[in-house]
Amino acid sequence: MSAPLGEDPIRRVLILSADIGSGHLVASRTLAAELRDRGIAVEVVEDLGSSLGPLGRLVLRDGSRVLFDHAPRVYDVFYRLMLRFPPARASSAAWLRRFGSRRLLRLVRRHEPDIVVSTYPGITVVLGHLRRRRRLSVPVAAVITDLAGLFFWAHRGVDMHLLAWAESAAEVRRISRAGNAVHVVAPTDSSFFTNVDPAAARGRLGLPPRGRIALVSGGGWGVGDLGHTVTAALAAEPDVVVVLAGSNDAARRALEHRFGGDPRVRVLGFTTAMSDLLAAADVLVHSTAGVTCLEAALRGCPTIVHGFPSGHVRHNAEAMSRLGLVSRAHDDRELTLQVASALARPRKRLPQPPLTGLPSAAETLVTVRPRIRPLARWRLAMRRIAPATALFLALGTGGGYALAAHVEDDLRPVSHVATRKPEVAVVVRTLPRAAAPLVEHLARAHLHLTLAMRARPSAPVADMAARAGIEVVPALGPGFHWFRAHSAQPSIRDEHGERDVPYLAPDRGFTLGEYLLGRVGDGYPVRPLVERPASVTPGDVVEATGWTDAARLDWQLGHRGIEVTTLGAMLRDR
Repeated sequence: MSAPLGEDPIRRVLILSADIGSGHLVASRTLAAELRDRGIAVEVVEDLGSSLGPLGRLVLRDGSRVLFDHAPRVYDVFYRLMLRFPPARASSAAWLRRFGSRRLLRLVRRHEPDIVVSTYPGITVVLGHLRRRRRLSVPVAAVITDLAGLFFWAHRGVDMHLLAWAESAAEVRRISRAGNAVHVVAPTDSSFFTNVDPAAARGRLGLPPRGRIALVSGGGWGVGDLGHTVTAALAAEPDVVVVLAGSNDAARRALEHRFGGDPRVRVLGFTTAMSDLLAAADVLVHSTAGVTCLEAALRGCPTIVHGFPSGHVRHNAEAMSRLGLVSRAHDDRELTLQVASALARPRKRLPQPPLTGLPSAAETLVTVRPRIRPLARWRLAMRRIAPATALFLALGTGGGYALAAHVEDDLRPVSHVATRKPEVAVVVRTLPRAAAPLVEHLARAHLHLTLAMRARPSAPVADMAARAGIEVVPALGPGFHWFRAHSAQPSIRDEHGERDVPYLAPDRGFTLGEYLLGRVGDGYPVRPLVERPASVTPGDVVEATGWTDAARLDWQLGHRGIEVTTLGAMLRDR
């Protein structure tokens, strides 16, 4: 095969995608066109049967279509399980590896590329596994078009992650544990990066030159209850509603039958005129929170997500809404109000399409090429015997955890974080009865740090800490605390509305069972360093013995230009 990424120039690229919706295909075809413009030979494989086999195509493509159309609640339950229960993710990834590894290896060998690029997460997770375990010598890049829920989009075995959304960088860094995420120009049609006159766009589409236009889209597959969505949009009294049913011919026919007598409604199937449509529309109502939302942002078209509140769509819509990138309507009445509000506001026409100062995905592949560090060969050998040995030793002892953590980096408690800022997380342990006065002292000293407690704080103490910017996390003591390891994180998480909550692992006696139950509760074990300021470096997690020690540490580190912060804040800054 070809040389690893970063050594020889790229001459041949293999792009793997999936015909699930249209976002994955748009990304792969856009990247292929950019690379061909640079004189690079490109092969694009869009059939999941070729990548993951007939069973993979049946389950992932056809199964997804059935769930989207007929059982969205079942899909939502499955996605929630994947999102919140690590063993479910692990078993799904193992299933994909089982049925896709050999086929993908044969595919790569047949094309002999200099680099493999994936735009579909189900393929990315298999390629990353093969690359990390030295079975694939060709470098791997992943194009990520979703904003959140990236547990398969990113992987520690991927050499480079190309991000359509800058806001997804933190999650990618947490998953990949590497600084190989690059925000690139949105991987979509080049027409979105030229100015378009709205009146001219309306003329080309046969739409009225004046009046208010709402665009309703079900994505490439035309998913969601588009009929109810159009009815709710019409209640906002736009002049025209254009509804896109994608490749869903049944949905298109149903819409034509339902609204065929209404001159305000235009029904379209799959279209390549999205650039003009988004330039012509005053508001977009989109059901899948996919690439169309990114394209709407490029056109400056306000976006409302509504119509398919399930699975990754719901998760992405929630993330986009929190960041102010889109609005989210939870029911038809709320949709009507939001459409009316968007139509009443003058649309902000961008002087030029945003994000054009970013590098393209093709440029990044050619010029910025970091490499991963595959697992050491002795660790690959140890993996064959470690699981059974660790399981034997895990029954109440720390031996299983120690062995498993030695083989797998993910199991080790966090003592240092590769943060981008000059900051140190300071942790103070306290008992419940001493928590209230300690929080008062810290608040008066304006110290924003982390308190670790073995029991859940009282509501007044939790409120006081939150107001003072003090983080409270669980702490496990030595001993046999499987149940506490599982239950402590949700109690803190529910109170503060957060996931991925850190907790303090005991200095001794930490078992593999406690670790696994803690991970089920979305917790990450932390073991602070007990070191003094002279040896502390940015990114360290340091323990202070009390509020006076914490204040002294803050003063000493401040003279070195290092800020004291909470553990959660530093983890988010990775």
